[in-house]
Amino acid sequence: MPDLFPPFPLFDLEATQAVCLVWTWRKDASNEVRSRPPASSERTFPRRFQPRGSAMHYRTALLAIGLSLASLPAFSQSFVSSERYSDNPMNGVGVAHNAYTGCMAANYTGGGVSAHVENLVKRCGTPTEGDDAGFIRKHIELANATRGDTRLSMAENLRAYRSSFTVEQFAYFEDVDRILAEAASPEEADRGLKALEDQAIKYLGRSDDDLAVLGAISTARHSTELWTQQNPIAASAQGKIPGWLQVAIADATGFVSGVKACGKLCGWVNAAIQSISTAFEVWGDND
Repeated sequence: MPDLFPPFPLFDLEATQAVCLVWTWRKDASNEVRSRPPASSERTFPRRFQPRGSAMHYRTALLAIGLSLASLPAFSQSFVSSERYSDNPMNGVGVAHNAYTGCMAANYTGGGVSAHVENLVKRCGTPTEGDDAGFIRKHIELANATRGDTRLSMAENLRAYRSSFTVEQFAYFEDVDRILAEAASPEEADRGLKALEDQAIKYLGRSDDDLAVLGAISTARHSTELWTQQNPIAASAQGKIPGWLQVAIADATGFVSGVKACGKLCGWVNAAIQSISTAFEVWGDND
């Protein structure tokens, strides 16, 4: 049985420099993924914000690799929510999410989900129990099958699993949505998610579904930290969903979907894959 939270990928100067290659990445006809316009019959996520402009496209990879370092112990004191210790038994999910997302960003040269999963194994050291090919195939299929709708909330994306959670457990997903939608700054989002996490630690048990909720909150909190650095939340009268919010929801949703599909390891792996995939989708169309 592999460790739930394996050793994090190592980052060195060469890895940091390699991200410059990612900066030169451009979409092409074979790799481009565009968000389809919302159908009038679908209810969209509560919207208050305006995403940043095209410069974010060029910062995506460097931001991910740089901030993933904050998840490692030596860097943890630099960021608001990167505490050295957490009472959340699933805190490692969020830490692993940021570290491996950064590693995939640094090694990305195109190719979509399949390339992300291959890098996760071949360049980032994710444990596969000796079956690299099987792991890659499994997680490509899982990532594609559990792809969320970036126009919808976490609770809406997880409605297929509603019956497997208690009312109290599922309410935490709705609380994550509310906190992220109402936050006026990254710091406010972080404080709200940390307070919700503390509440969940206190009142939830430690069943598999309780741990899925705790892991989802940890993922949302760390993802928000990752993608809002140098990308401040700004209010919008146009009612557009900001990129960081789309990515955070995709990440937390991906964790729960992965857990439900094949357990905790699948959860954090799927969350990291959804994170980098959604980030390049959201910001990749900006030249």
